[in-house]
Amino acid sequence: RTTQLFTYQQNSTTSLVYRLNGDEKKSWSTPTSGLGVILDIDQGAQANEASDARISEFIIYNKALSASEILKVEAYLAAKYGLTLSNADGGTGGDFVSSGGTTYWDASANTGYSNEVVVIGKDNNTALVQKQAKSTDDSLRVFVSTLAASNSTNAGTITNDQSFIALGHNGAKIFATAAVASEKPAGIYSRFAREWKIVNTNFSNTFSLEIEWDSSKTVRLADLRLLVDDDGDFSNATAYSSANGLTFSFGSIIISGISTSMIPLNSTRFITVASADAATPLPVNLVSFDAVLQDAFVMLEWTTASEINNDHFVLEKSEDGVTFTAFAQVNGAGNSNTTLTYSNADVANFSRVRYYRLSQVDFDGKKETFKIVSVSKASNSMFNVVPNPMKEEVSVLYPADEEGYYRFTILSDAGQELHSALVLTMKGENSFKFNTSSMAPGAYIFSIKNVNGFILTKKVVKYD
Repeated sequence: RTTQLFTYQQNSTTSLVYRLNGDEKKSWSTPTSGLGVILDIDQGAQANEASDARISEFIIYNKALSASEILKVEAYLAAKYGLTLSNADGGTGGDFVSSGGTTYWDASANTGYSNEVVVIGKDNNTALVQKQAKSTDDSLRVFVSTLAASNSTNAGTITNDQSFIALGHNGAKIFATAAVASEKPAGIYSRFAREWKIVNTNFSNTFSLEIEWDSSKTVRLADLRLLVDDDGDFSNATAYSSANGLTFSFGSIIISGISTSMIPLNSTRFITVASADAATPLPVNLVSFDAVLQDAFVMLEWTTASEINNDHFVLEKSEDGVTFTAFAQVNGAGNSNTTLTYSNADVANFSRVRYYRLSQVDFDGKKETFKIVSVSKASNSMFNVVPNPMKEEVSVLYPADEEGYYRFTILSDAGQELHSALVLTMKGENSFKFNTSSMAPGAYIFSIKNVNGFILTKKVVKYD
C-alpha cells in the first residue's frame, strides 16, 4: 500500500484544482457544483468497484486557502504521514513549511536530495509532535528516545516549538560502491554510497537513526562510523564513533545519540555511514544467485550491483547441504559500480537434490559466503509444458507449496532470457496458457521460480 495526499481546492463554483502529494494534476474551469465536491478516492476506478483505500485524515476548510496556506497544510500532513512532497511544479513545490512560515525543507535548495524526505519535529499551532518517522520505503527511521510501535507511544519529548529535523537522500545504494571509494576521510576503509542531507531547524534534542542494511557478512559494530560533512564532499568529513557519544547497534544499523555537537542547531549537514576496517561493510553487493537445471547440466548464474577489491568467486556444491566441495573459480571485476552478470555450468550427475554455494574473495584473502541455492530432479519432473514439441499455444503446469507471485521465464537454449513475467500462484496445482506463435523454431528452457528462489525448469522444442 502507498500513502497519498490529495488536495482539492474549490475557489468558486467555476474553479476546482486537484493536487496529488503537492503536485497540481488537474484543474477545471467549468461549473462543478454549488454544493461542494464529490471525492472519488479510487481516482478512475470503475463505477461498480469499491475503494481499497483507507482514509487516515480529512482537513476541510470553509474558505479558499491561499497558496502559502495550502503549502503549510500539505507540509503538516506530509510530516505526519511520512510523505515526500513533489517539486514537479517548481517554485515552492516540495517545500516543507511550518505554521509560523518557516521553510524547514527547501526542495529547490536540496536538488538531488529530495528523495524519501523524513521529518520529526514539533509545531504547537497544528498540534504536530512527530517523535518518530520513517521513509516510505522503510529504509530509514528517525526518532527521539526509543523507537516505539507508534508515534503516540514514543515516550520521548521534543523541547522547542517550531523545531524540525528533516532528511532526504541522494538515491544511491545503501552499501559501499567503487564510485565513492575515494571520497572518504583518512582512517576510513569504505562508506555507503547513499548520502543524506539533514536540516536542523531549531531542534535541540538528541535523536537516532535506524538504517536498513541488507548485510550477510559479519559486521563489527566497533568498525562503524557516522560521517558528517558540511558541503557534501566526504573527503574531509568528520568521523564520529562511540568515543564521541554515539552508540551503534543492530536493527538493521541503529545510530543513537546524534546531538547538536554533530548536527548544530539551525544548520545543514550531509551524513553517511562508514567503516574503519576492511571487514565492514560489504565489498560486493550480490543481487541474485540462481541455479537452473537444464537436462544434463546445471546453469549457475549470479549478478552483482557493485564490487570493491573483488579478486574472484568460488563455486561449491554439496549432496547434503552441509559438506561443500569447491569445483570452480571465476575471476571478479576488482572494482565496479555497474551491474555485472556471471555464469558457470556444472554436470547434473546427481539423483535427487544438489546444493550450491557462492563465495567471494578479496585481494587480501578476506572471504564472504552468500546464500545456498538448490536444484531438484524430483520436483523438476512435476513441472510440465504441453504439448511438447509445441507450435502455438501451450499449457504450463506446475505445483506450488504456497501462494504468491512466481517468476515465469523463457530462455533460449544458449541461456539468453527471452521472456519474463510474474504469475499469480495458488497453493497446489497451477496452470496457465502461453502463446508461442511468435517464437522461432528451436529449443527453449521454460522455468518457474518460487518466492524462495527455488527454480523448476523444462526443456521445450518449437517446430515450424
